[in-house]
Amino acid sequence: MSAQSPYVSPMSDVQHGLESTESPKFFSLSQRLGRLRYFSYSMAMFVLLLLVVLLLLMIASVSQSIGLMAFTGFIYVVGAVFVGAICGVRRLHDLDKPGWLMLLMLIPVINFFLGLYLLFAPGTQGENSYGPRLHANPGWLWVLAVGIPVALTIIIGILSAIAVPAYQEYLMRAGALG
Repeated sequence: MSAQSPYVSPMSDVQHGLESTESPKFFSLSQRLGRLRYFSYSMAMFVLLLLVVLLLLMIASVSQSIGLMAFTGFIYVVGAVFVGAICGVRRLHDLDKPGWLMLLMLIPVINFFLGLYLLFAPGTQGENSYGPRLHANPGWLWVLAVGIPVALTIIIGILSAIAVPAYQEYLMRAGALG
């Protein structure tokens, strides 16, 4: 049957009204990154990096190696800069801004305001010059975004409750000896 036949069913664009999305790739600099993913990925990588550094510091303290402690500090700084740069560039792409603006993070006062902008500014709706939006945020991402800060707060609170009285006792004993 030809397209001119009155008996042909009408054709419509099924994709009309649906926006295109893509699956996230963690270390890709070409994709976009929304606010929740930016915060969650940054927090998760911070915690993982912190665990690796703590493990290396425990090994260094047992072996009493100054070189290993310095290497641990170097690993932490390089890892934090690497992950922060990747997440920041992708977040800027979501805002339809070039990734080179991440160099502003090297300027002391401007980096604070850029960090707030990256965390709170809404991304562009639909497709922008850096590609389509990512799929909707899964539930585990919300748990990660809320759970990590809560867990860190609890851990810091417990450690403070143990450390402060021990330090006060140490100061009292040191004063009695002096």
